[in-house]
Amino acid sequence: MSDVIQNGGTAPGDASTLTKKDFTSDQEPRWCPGCGDYAILSAVQGFMPELGIEPHKTVFVSGIGCSGRFTYYMDTYGMHGIHGLLLFNNQIYGLTKGQYSPTSEEGKVTKSTPFGSIDHPFNPIAAALGVEGTFVARTIDNDRQHLTEVLRRAAQHKGTAFVEIYQNCNVFNDGAFDLLREKSQGKHNQIRLQHGQPIVFDEGNRCVRVGENGRYEIAAIADTAPDSIVVHDAHGRPSLAFALAHLSHGPDEPSCIGVFHEVERPVYGQAIQHQLQSATERLGKGDLGKLLGSGDTWVVE
Repeated sequence: MSDVIQNGGTAPGDASTLTKKDFTSDQEPRWCPGCGDYAILSAVQGFMPELGIEPHKTVFVSGIGCSGRFTYYMDTYGMHGIHGLLLFNNQIYGLTKGQYSPTSEEGKVTKSTPFGSIDHPFNPIAAALGVEGTFVARTIDNDRQHLTEVLRRAAQHKGTAFVEIYQNCNVFNDGAFDLLREKSQGKHNQIRLQHGQPIVFDEGNRCVRVGENGRYEIAAIADTAPDSIVVHDAHGRPSLAFALAHLSHGPDEPSCIGVFHEVERPVYGQAIQHQLQSATERLGKGDLGKLLGSGDTWVVE
């Protein structure tokens, strides 16, 4: 499991002057052949010109794991951190050669869990919703159109955006997301979330409905009253999105993809600027030298 975060620098400029090449470094990507990281990298490089933000005004902060190399392949500023807000979830620690990760399913046999993992897997979407993230979404590495659209909406969001990307590790965890990634299976098991639309999937044969005690459940359309089908509300209470995050136990069951939750809220930087402006209007412009010399001070001789 690995991740990367991307932050824009200033207001967008003229996007027509930027191309994918402007965001592609001279470093050759070095991941295992067939790794989902290649698809994500290509999608991000191709999408960045849309923002109209020049490379020298952009920084990518990559975390641990395979995607830690992401910054080397983007021709922007970059640095290493611990974790980011684009989460590349492959349910394994691939860079260190196949140990189980916090998102690995229970019973996962790996080099570090030869008798099977006993940990309950971490739910990234639920965690982001639990801390009241204002933009929380999930997409898939091999669906270029869906991935790009989710990234586009995340970039347009004012504030921190969290996006989980189901990504195949074809060496140490191949096929973990086949139920959702493979076209023949995905069309039956991807629950695509669209704001304001009834949550219907499996070519119109199944839906998400309100069951007993108000719980969300998957059911056949033929057995469901139309008024009990859930209509997705990405702008509503986080508890609604939280219920969708727990609709499945993992990607080996029908699972939701798309934007779970999207609300506008004043961001920290804007709030600080407003507070400083208000204080300046009320108290006048500050004097740093006077501040440092006020209060309890002493001279060391």
